[in-house]
Amino acid sequence: MLTPLSPARLAIGFDPWSAGKEPLSTEFITSLTTAAATVKDESIFENKESEGAFINLMDKKGVEAQQEIAAQENKMAQDFAELCSYVRHGKYREVEEKMNEPDWTLPIDYPDIVGNTLLMVACQNGNKRIAKLCLRRGAELNKQNINGQSCLHYSFGYGFEDLGEYLIDKGADDSLKNADNLTCYEGLNMMDVSGI
Repeated sequence: MLTPLSPARLAIGFDPWSAGKEPLSTEFITSLTTAAATVKDESIFENKESEGAFINLMDKKGVEAQQEIAAQENKMAQDFAELCSYVRHGKYREVEEKMNEPDWTLPIDYPDIVGNTLLMVACQNGNKRIAKLCLRRGAELNKQNINGQSCLHYSFGYGFEDLGEYLIDKGADDSLKNADNLTCYEGLNMMDVSGI
């Protein structure tokens, strides 16, 4: 059996690195441009009228699908930002009307870039009525954001104990710990603990 670099292979002139070609040889590679008449599917050209058009290698359907997904994500982010503004200003009626629109598609547990949901924003602002609306819509009580904060962390951390007690009665887990390993009773971060 011959190995790739055995003397027998070298003796017959086999070079595994160039597969028999000259190391410095040149090879003609056809141009990437072509006339529209030589291609069966002319829809791949950017400009059909151009005689020597470049082939458009972009997947138009794939790009359109990506643009549609990006547009939907952008719309959800805008809808969420609008709802959060209503929640921060205590506008229950506007939140409910927005959620009751026939074309409303925003999930109740939609997170912002740091993982806060509408229920968390309601708890940050001590808005029990909007928190109840979120729970009626199926919001998850024990969801945590990227810092590990839950609804209870915000309720107790911002001094809304009655809202925190209500959420516990509804099944919220008060043993959840955030990124600083603190429960909802201990605060939002280590600075809260050091201030005690």
